[in-house]
Amino acid sequence: MSVFMESQAALFAARESSELPQILQWRQQAMAQAERVGFPNNTREGWKHSPLRALANKRFGAQPKPANADTANLPPAPRVVFVDGQYSAADSDTGTLQGLQVQRLAEVLKGDDARAAAILGREFPDNEAPFASLNTALAEDGVLIDIGNGVSIDEHLHVVFLYSAEHSEASYARHR
Repeated sequence: MSVFMESQAALFAARESSELPQILQWRQQAMAQAERVGFPNNTREGWKHSPLRALANKRFGAQPKPANADTANLPPAPRVVFVDGQYSAADSDTGTLQGLQVQRLAEVLKGDDARAAAILGREFPDNEAPFASLNTALAEDGVLIDIGNGVSIDEHLHVVFLYSAEHSEASYARHR
């Protein structure tokens, strides 16, 4: 097993979960798939032109709390902002969009809305593993955007990802 996969398996094992049993089952199945398939290499057709050797030998630990990323040059609202992989309410602003519902994945996963939480229920073929399945197993935050029937939005919604200079860990976001 690659150093990368070992570190991700350790992150998964250390997770604390208070999620719905179905979500926990999806995460366990996804992690099992990632471990079974293993880290991709250039002998696999879909990965033969991807230089992944440096990543395979890199160890990632747990996500630290967001640091102070430079938010001075954000695009105008409406926007959803993530700092070091985690949603930033202070920097996000979707107030001008009518008919749009924006939910944080982290909040959805704590609740009992099985329909919204089903975002983690998608299964991926082995040729997309391990990265897609690791995302299912380890996603902590993201955004679910629903636009009402018959609603037309003329503005652009900016989804912005900022990383501080200190951030060197893997982060997995899931969006819908």
